[in-house]
Amino acid sequence: MTSTLPQELTVNRYTVAEVSKITGYAEGGLRQMRFNGRGPKFYRWAGKLVCDEPDLVAWCAAQKARTAIGGEA
Repeated sequence: MTSTLPQELTVNRYTVAEVSKITGYAEGGLRQMRFNGRGPKFYRWAGKLVCDEPDLVAWCAAQKARTAIGGEA
């Protein structure tokens, strides 16, 4: 018998420290962005503040689109 887990249970989750390493933003800066509603979507999971990979990718893409300057890719 095969069990299919819902996507929210199989997605990669990153802690604030991991998102900090991925993005280059300081942990404190990420927490401040969360407080101000500007950063990637974080939520509590098993007592830790985490960000789902699709949300992080979407936020990074939005940052790129908002700040991109230059010619065609």
